[in-house]
Amino acid sequence: MDYFDAGVTIVRVTPLSESGASLTESNTSFVERMETKLKNANSNFKRIGWMYGDKYSSRLTNSLVGPVQIKVLLTLQATLPGVPFNYYGNEIGMTDHPTLSAPNKYRTPMQWNSKGTGFSQNTPWVDRNPDYITVNVETENAIGDEYTTHKVYKRLQELRENDSFHWGKDECV
Repeated sequence: MDYFDAGVTIVRVTPLSESGASLTESNTSFVERMETKLKNANSNFKRIGWMYGDKYSSRLTNSLVGPVQIKVLLTLQATLPGVPFNYYGNEIGMTDHPTLSAPNKYRTPMQWNSKGTGFSQNTPWVDRNPDYITVNVETENAIGDEYTTHKVYKRLQELRENDSFHWGKDECV
């Protein structure tokens, strides 16, 4: 079977600085780093994929001060030209497991509900994050606040269905 080239070039941008300093400790702001990535993006790319993290790095919630910053980054990711790649759990504010070591602390099961289940009844291969009782999809959806991280993320994905977010132009000046 041949590999299908979708023509997507992944641009990985971390909320931490290149040295690992947090947003508040870094000399270069996240916006400046994002602008540099946009300016350096080669016009020959068919599509650009924006990714903040993966199974080898800390989740957004561990890198940032609070849910407002997460919503800002998810909004930026959803409105930039290209394809947003979201590591599971960012849309609900999942955190790294507090006692596991890397890389397993980044790979805890998705937190679907307060019972720690929802996808499978099987025993997870790695411990669930203890905060699954309060940080989970079911709780995020049940809260009356229309601006929970998950509800904002869902609205952003609906917004991305607009053609201008697929084929519009963006220019850094």
